[in-house]
Amino acid sequence: MRPPVRRAGPALAMIGVASGICADEVAEPAVALSAVYTADLLRNTSGGLKTGNAYLDNLDMTLSIDGERAFGLPGLTLFAYGLYTNDARFSEVYPGDVMTASNIDAPEALRLYEAWAQWGFGPHDSSLRFGLYDLNSEFDVSAARGVFINSSFGVGHELAQTGLNGPSIFPITSLALRLAIQPTPQWTVLAAVLDGVPGDRNEPTRTGIHLDADEGVLGIAEVAWSGTKLRKLAAGAWRYSEPFERIDETESAGTAFSYGAYALTEFELWTDPRSDAREIAAFFRVGIASDAVNEYDRSTQAGIIFHQPFSNAEEETFGVAISTARVGRSYRHSQEETGVQLSERETAIELTYRRRITDWLLVQPDIQYILNPSADRTLKHALVLGLRFEFLTERSW
Repeated sequence: MRPPVRRAGPALAMIGVASGICADEVAEPAVALSAVYTADLLRNTSGGLKTGNAYLDNLDMTLSIDGERAFGLPGLTLFAYGLYTNDARFSEVYPGDVMTASNIDAPEALRLYEAWAQWGFGPHDSSLRFGLYDLNSEFDVSAARGVFINSSFGVGHELAQTGLNGPSIFPITSLALRLAIQPTPQWTVLAAVLDGVPGDRNEPTRTGIHLDADEGVLGIAEVAWSGTKLRKLAAGAWRYSEPFERIDETESAGTAFSYGAYALTEFELWTDPRSDAREIAAFFRVGIASDAVNEYDRSTQAGIIFHQPFSNAEEETFGVAISTARVGRSYRHSQEETGVQLSERETAIELTYRRRITDWLLVQPDIQYILNPSADRTLKHALVLGLRFEFLTERSW
């Protein structure tokens, strides 16, 4: 069985600063420093590969510098992001799922995760960014999906599985050039070109920049519209410039290109007339990938979240969501030729509750039921129980 693919990590408390968006422009500091320590206590209670427990932790450290306030250079933003993960792998040892039950599940490493410079221009926060860059910090993102712990709610599995060393997402990123154009406050057009092979495949704990014409690039673009009731509507497409070996060796051609597309929406279902903070929102996402070189050719995510369901706590969310990844025809046929019978898809159902306890602590109990882990017919459905703690601190001046 192949180990789970890499996924996008958890959202940072400073994500607004990282993406160049600040809720209060007047109060934005010249320098902002943040640290988030995330810990997951996870137990696979039944099914999967075997039952057992794991303790996963993740430390995110970010530094953002406003060039105008710090150096008198209007439009300039500098950003650095350090990342530590421990080596307590969970999905590949216990439930055996490919979509990865925890979005901080990664090999042990202390690395520079992002380091970029951004120049802003135009009347609506258009910008050009260059450096080490997490694709999932801006592409394929919706706020409601970020509540959930399963990694497939960060980046759809059809995209996360791709490439020789994954795309530029958690926990390894690559050099990128990203352009964001906002012709109006509601419309955003994103486009990026990224090194096709992030990091060093021979040294997975290193952050390495190795540009090679043979490795090619990953190109991705997204068009998004945002509003009030309809929070976000977006569509994106991606393609690698270099071909990959085909999965199905019976095909006449030996190589094929890896490409795909996705669409997502997030919208308001209900808002309490007595409090705008108390609301119900929903999301839906679907993605496709070429099945000639990718094991899974489609993934779908949908869910509902309820803000402040039981109290008026500043940050309290209850949510339920489902995510599926469908096995591609080429991969299914190639496995059948070796005598392996696969299920059509892996499915994860997640029930979660997230609440801020203090200014520096959030707690999140979580339940996941994983059907057909790795689409392996020999594995029983897995039940995963989890408890997440997030410790946050930030300073600015």
